[in-house]
Amino acid sequence: MIFYLFVHGTLKMTITAVLLRGKGRWIFPVAIAILLGFIAFFGFDLSKQWSIWVLGLALFDTLTLALVANEWHSWSKG
Repeated sequence: MIFYLFVHGTLKMTITAVLLRGKGRWIFPVAIAILLGFIAFFGFDLSKQWSIWVLGLALFDTLTLALVANEWHSWSKG
């Protein structure tokens, strides 16, 4: 779990830094793929053993995925 939290935090900070620079259209599909990977991992983990904490992390990543997809849609419009 520590490895997940470290990688997750690092990736989200990288995504945020790229977006704040304003030069990151390419980061949206990368971020979506990474978040889908995390959600799939949590789904697999939940299928083995139920945990409210893992469910919470999966829901948090789902919310983040929705926000990233919405932001990508906003950037595509103009």
